[in-house]
Amino acid sequence: CPVGTSASTDYDCPPGTYSNRTNLGSDAECTTCPRGYFCEGGKTSVDGSCAAGYYCPLGSASSTDHACPAGTYSDATSNYLEAQCVDCPPGSYCLEASTAATECPAGSYTSVNNTEKSGPGTAGVACVACSAGSYCEAGAVTPTACGVGYHSADEASSCSVCEAGHYCGSNETATADMYTNGGSWSDAHDAAGRCFNGTLCGAGMNRAPDLYRDACPAGSYCPTATAQALSCPAGTY
Repeated sequence: CPVGTSASTDYDCPPGTYSNRTNLGSDAECTTCPRGYFCEGGKTSVDGSCAAGYYCPLGSASSTDHACPAGTYSDATSNYLEAQCVDCPPGSYCLEASTAATECPAGSYTSVNNTEKSGPGTAGVACVACSAGSYCEAGAVTPTACGVGYHSADEASSCSVCEAGHYCGSNETATADMYTNGGSWSDAHDAAGRCFNGTLCGAGMNRAPDLYRDACPAGSYCPTATAQALSCPAGTY
């Protein structure tokens, strides 16, 4: 109550302060809100603890004035320093003011701390798209190779069996390579692709075909990448 005050409650202690004393003459006599708590002003005690996901330095007026930065989180209340926010661990991302780490979505991963966004394809520090030929379950720290006999496209959460008529001889066969590589005997060096004319490849083929083990059966013909042998036409053998 400064000089000339007409009522005992004309002047609230300002936000960020409180007072449990009477006969104050100026706002400088109000008590500064302690760290880890918030004071809306005009109260005889602190309003409460700082909210989880936030920190409240000395003199905070709200429980949510200072958010834990993106890439960190905190499930604790009464924090008063940004340094008390915890680094988001590998395999997870943390938006601003997070109270817990969130797993990177299936089909993506992160191997570093302090990832800020779910991604993939998001600007900034985000979960990374799983590369073709690998898969990433939710919360992955690194991609896992599909292995021979399997394939996948970008952002895959699981791998698929190599399709009939194709071969997947690479430990990390991309779906696009399975469909476009190989296809002729001159491309037999390709690690994955379409099975060559004159051969028959079943599902799950994990190597390039050859005429000793994978020849088209008698009475049939096999064009490039055929999923099944075709019977020779009537009048031929």
